[in-house]
Amino acid sequence: MKKLGNDFFIFAGIAVFLLAACALTAQDIVFTETEDNLGITSTVGQFGTGWADFDNDGDLDLLIVAQGGQHVLYRNDNGSFTDVAEELKLKESTVTQYGNQPIWFDYDHDGDLDLLFAKGLYLYCQTDTGFVDFTAAAGLDQIGDKEAYWSVAVGDYDGDGDMDIAAAGGTQGTSQLMGSFVLLDNDGGAYTDVASDAFLLETWGMAWVDIDNDRDLDLWAPTIRTPGQWNMLMINTGGYLEDGTFEALLADSMNDAIVSGWADYDNNGFLDLFAIPFNSTPGESYNKSQFWKNNGNGTLTDIAADLGLSTAFFSRCFAWGDYDNDGDLDLLIGMRDGTQLLYRNDAGLFTDVAAEAGVDYTAGGYRGVHFVDYDNDGFLDIYLAKGDTPFDKKLLHNERNSNHWIVIKPKGIADNTAGIGARVRVVAGSLVMIRDIEGSGPGLTSGKLWAHFGLGSAAVADSVIIQWPTGATDIAVNVPADEYYTFEQGGSPATGVPGRPSGSIVPDGYALFQNFPNPFNPSTTVRFRLPEKGRIRLVLINTLGKVVREIAAGDYAAGDHDVSMDALNLATGVYFYRIEAEKFSAMRKCLIVR
Repeated sequence: MKKLGNDFFIFAGIAVFLLAACALTAQDIVFTETEDNLGITSTVGQFGTGWADFDNDGDLDLLIVAQGGQHVLYRNDNGSFTDVAEELKLKESTVTQYGNQPIWFDYDHDGDLDLLFAKGLYLYCQTDTGFVDFTAAAGLDQIGDKEAYWSVAVGDYDGDGDMDIAAAGGTQGTSQLMGSFVLLDNDGGAYTDVASDAFLLETWGMAWVDIDNDRDLDLWAPTIRTPGQWNMLMINTGGYLEDGTFEALLADSMNDAIVSGWADYDNNGFLDLFAIPFNSTPGESYNKSQFWKNNGNGTLTDIAADLGLSTAFFSRCFAWGDYDNDGDLDLLIGMRDGTQLLYRNDAGLFTDVAAEAGVDYTAGGYRGVHFVDYDNDGFLDIYLAKGDTPFDKKLLHNERNSNHWIVIKPKGIADNTAGIGARVRVVAGSLVMIRDIEGSGPGLTSGKLWAHFGLGSAAVADSVIIQWPTGATDIAVNVPADEYYTFEQGGSPATGVPGRPSGSIVPDGYALFQNFPNPFNPSTTVRFRLPEKGRIRLVLINTLGKVVREIAAGDYAAGDHDVSMDALNLATGVYFYRIEAEKFSAMRKCLIVR
């Protein structure tokens, strides 16, 4: 993977919105079955899945949590899969007694992904010799009813840098509740239940989400089969979770959800909610899905009927992803009964294209569906797996179109190396898109630790902005498309320049110097150095990422050059000036003071 170096980083506390026009390209996509699923041959029934790069080699690996044990961990080596669960000690007797949702996260801050399983709250840390049981060391063996849990979500809700856990129980039969809600605060690696209210809740889709865009993680806790208990959306107010204004809207209109997930379907900067209610009998009217649009003012509106999604889905799984790279998030629904569904999103309008895309399989029983770029070509492939007999699995390759894309892998500071809870924003012309780095997923799936964006016809992302859980914001500008990038919090050494061969460095002799005077009013001087003749462009940018002035442009000889920059008609504040040349790009900060 390539790293975004210092030449493309500025540190700021505000997001960037560039308004240049960029034509979107809607093009058909076809999926084809891979031969023998590229080695994914397990015949176990799937009851939870998680894709993540556990061995840090740049490929997404696959964990299958089997119903009743015998989990499978497929290591991905350049698109070929090998089961390494036994080698890495994930088939020991103590591991085979639980199933359900797995979560990949870095518990011990060593840069390697560890595993948390919902049922039993078992924690396994990755070491040089394989995965080691850390359940007791983390204090998770002291949690009551721990064998009852179905769903977990990992995130730093209190902002202390440690990954906290929310978990809730399942049922035995349809009425006997076994597990209660717990909020496990992580203090230096030790977990303690700090939930102020003890209540019983069966849930299959807990998730930490920033619903109100205040940079705190709120908690979504849907429910099924729980008498007297409604779905809950707990708003985070300074590290304290409480019932929020959203809950009243959901409680009366949405009484359960077997699978649900948040995503910004309309690219307006707020997360929306798609949910499929629980029902064991397909086709009944109360089983219609709901689609709650986040209005950005503390209210939600069900617009499923307007979007053509008010349908009686008998499903246990779905996934969000921009499979055609047009900038809009599409919706894949794995059906427990009936034909699989693929809804293409075109500027907020959904159309089922499963048949034309080649994913309209008629057999049901699916427990897991994923959009996943297993071969790192920038186009999301599809993984389908059953929890019911026959235990079929399908890995479908995306045959691609001509649209552009970019993938961002956040790398947080020492106490959150996976970047869980970070929000990634990409601006490309008229496209403004957000993705959250998640420690949970819809249904019984794990979260997404890499952020994939379709860019349509844009060959360059105008800006990539990451809002970190610590409160910091990093920005990279003019990032070439069609690449995977590692984005390190606070910047990183210039080990590579985006769009150029990996390992290349900025040529000796290029430089952009600090302007003088600084702060300034009304003018200042900017100096730059060229080791050879070349064409350059020097511009001034405001904190919204908009070019407000062109300082210089054209061919310049080798050597040092001084150019004057004026602040006429510009407001007081922080600005950035950027130079672009064929072999060089750099940016510095300046301050205008009236």
